Amino acid sequence: MCEVLTSRCLCSFPPPNSLFCLLPPFLSLILPSLHPSSSFGSPPLLPSSPVLSHPLPSQPTSRSLELQRQLQEEQASYRCKLQAYLEGQQRKAQLVQRLQSKILQYKKRCSELEQQLLERSRELEQQRLRDTEHSQDLESALIWLEEEPQRSASLAQVNAMLREHLDQAPPTRL
Repeated sequence: MCEVLTSRCLCSFPPPNSLFCLLPPFLSLILPSLHPSSSFGSPPLLPSSPVLSHPLPSQPTSRSLELQRQLQEEQASYRCKLQAYLEGQQRKAQLVQRLQSKILQYKKRCSELEQQLLERSRELEQQRLRDTEHSQDLESALIWLEEEPQRSASLAQVNAMLREHLDQAPPTRL
């Protein structure tokens, strides 16, 4: 395997013999010497075309070597771009997963806080009821205390009247 170092990544690509299967069809016509089944001794069989009407040389020329090198560089570049894209997708998927996890944590925390709030509001409602009952008890006691001086005065009158009657009554011997 060959390696090409670019500014972003280190990519590997297959040796030149296996590149033929990755070539677009039009390049396989231009570079038939790359095909594994072709031999350097026999001329390639090409369809008749106005562009390729002259026979290709059996030895690779500097132009074909240059094209081959350029193709390898482009392929390495595309592989690096693909690798960078896949790594980016993987990072995005991990980010989405972390965010989903955070959302679940927040939902759980919100649920816990809502439960605490509900419990606290129940406690406050019970306290309010107790305070209302206590307030009613205090009001009843206050009313009773306000009525007590009248009762006391009334009893004092009754007591005074009974004393008067007792004082006016003849003494009885027992």
